[in-house]
Amino acid sequence: MSDYNKDTGGFKKGNPGKPKGAISEKTRIWNEISEWFKGEGLEAYQQELARIKEDDPKEFLKRYETMLEYFAPKLSRTELDANVKQDTTIDPSNLTDEELKQLDNLMSKASE
Repeated sequence: MSDYNKDTGGFKKGNPGKPKGAISEKTRIWNEISEWFKGEGLEAYQQELARIKEDDPKEFLKRYETMLEYFAPKLSRTELDANVKQDTTIDPSNLTDEELKQLDNLMSKASE
């Protein structure tokens, strides 16, 4: 604690702090828990889920959904105001030959 500078809230001059790439204690513990879960913990969890599935299907779905968030996070909800008015005038003189062909194809498909 003698390397800590309480006035600036950081290390004293000359102390580089944690080395680049060093794993913090919290991360090391989390990695150990993760390894345990992937091994023997996963089997125990699967057995518990199977038991819950038979006893209480609603509880099973709740727990299953919670677990899925660690593998496929929920998408955030977004509101969209679709009442947007925009000038859709196209000046053909500013388009390349390729863009003109694409526009012609789109217009042909729209008129079908």
